[in-house]
Amino acid sequence: MSSAPEPERPHGGATGDAPVLVGSRLTKFYGGVAALERVSLTILPGDVVGLVGANGAGKSTLLNLLTGAIRPDGGEVYVCGRPMNGQSPAAFAHAGVARTFQKLRLFLSLTVLENICAAMPSPGRWSLRSALLRDRAEVGREDEERAKGLALLRLVGLEDRAHHTVIGLTYGQRRLVELARALARDATVVLLDEPAAGMSEGEERQLCDVLIRINQSQHLAFLIVEHRWALLRRLAHRALWLSEGRIVQQGAPESVFAAILDSAGAVAR
Repeated sequence: MSSAPEPERPHGGATGDAPVLVGSRLTKFYGGVAALERVSLTILPGDVVGLVGANGAGKSTLLNLLTGAIRPDGGEVYVCGRPMNGQSPAAFAHAGVARTFQKLRLFLSLTVLENICAAMPSPGRWSLRSALLRDRAEVGREDEERAKGLALLRLVGLEDRAHHTVIGLTYGQRRLVELARALARDATVVLLDEPAAGMSEGEERQLCDVLIRINQSQHLAFLIVEHRWALLRRLAHRALWLSEGRIVQQGAPESVFAAILDSAGAVAR
């Protein structure tokens, strides 16, 4: 029996597309020390961008700025052309920015499908009227959400685990559930903070296949912070090297990784 063809590497957005996420000259200080200094980046629809750098380089600060978790001391964030400085994380999510975290944030006692549906934007879900009346429209909306949740689980390869509790999943499967939760908000760009952390090589390959499939089928953009260069070599068409709060090089992943290795060798010498 022949194996399924390996997904092609993403090619990124076309240069004529309007950006889905822009950080312009972003600066952030902590106690007078610059965690980020005039950092700029642009992400187009369908882009898969790797963000690399040593611990303390400013990667988490940049992700926090791009999702509204913290506010910049200088510069501006734009989502689909809309200036977002001062907006809440909820506003960023509503505008199309989703994020996963290094530490999993799942409801372990709920089923996988319930975790996905809980992440979907639905203002009326928690209203008193919804809880008491559950009219036909409410039931219909819940059916639509379940159908959408199952489609997302199919996309990440976990449809057969839909009615299992999260606590019964492997670590790699839980990572995929968190990815599906991010997709449930109808995002245009997803920021992944070390998505392969703690995964085995097999789980990492599965994650990579899933991300490529999502990128190709939905033209969804990704900004990926990851220390595993093998994953970014296969996934990303562009990499940014962040060092001491500044982007010191960007370009094809291989050229950026080579520059990092050359720099490390020079320091060692």
